[in-house]
Amino acid sequence: MFGAPGQVGSSGCLMWSEETKPGTEGTTVYFSCEDISNELNRIETTGGQIIIPKTDIGDFGFFAQFIDKEGNRVGLHSNQ
Repeated sequence: MFGAPGQVGSSGCLMWSEETKPGTEGTTVYFSCEDISNELNRIETTGGQIIIPKTDIGDFGFFAQFIDKEGNRVGLHSNQ
């Protein structure tokens, strides 16, 4: 589970199902973090692959994308 139900923003969960398959061409879910650099330092050591490194998006902060070890494309966003 993630997020705070009833609060501003989104809440939900990640789940595994035999009917679904990991993929890189569908929806990309972004997670907020304090500093993307901290998260990116852990991705390749845990079996993932960075596909878009930390990228400056001006007043909107930074973003990055990676493929997790199960084959899902995941996005990260931070203000630093």
